[in-house]
Parts: sequence; structure tokens; C-alpha cells
Amino acid sequence: MESAQNLDAVIAHNDEMAIGAIQAAEEAGVLNEMMFAGIDGTPDALNYIQQGKLAVTIYQDAKGQGQEGIEAALRLVKGERTTR
Repeated sequence: MESAQNLDAVIAHNDEMAIGAIQAAEEAGVLNEMMFAGIDGTPDALNYIQQGKLAVTIYQDAKGQGQEGIEAALRLVKGERTTR
């Protein structure tokens, strides 16, 4: 297993995890040796981007994803296509 010394990037499943990894890297003194990415586009993540600590976050549109899922299910029930 590789040690943390060999890591050069962290891609987290959400912004909170990315921020936690950033904080751990800061404590270990290796923050400037790594790149961090998160998902969700939270205000905290945007703040970390402005500070230059987080490279990127990707906004997830939960409402839009849920709405599209319901619309696809309704199309299936009607026997319609589910792809555009």
C-alpha cells in the first residue's frame, strides 16, 4: 500500500470530504504538494477555492436530477422513450 507521501491529488465524493482532506494535508504540512477536488458546489467549497486550497468543485443539481428521474419514470409508464 502506498503512503500518503505518494499522493498528489484527492478527488472526494463531496465537498465536506475534500475539505477534511485539505485540513489533514494542512496539518501534515503537505497542502501545497497536492490538488483537491470536491462535488456539490457548497458555499464552504467556494470559499476554499477562493483561498486557493480547493482546485474544483462540481455543482450537483439534486432537484433537477430528481425531477428528471420522475419524468423518465412517467415516460416509461406511458410506454414512451426515456432518452432524448
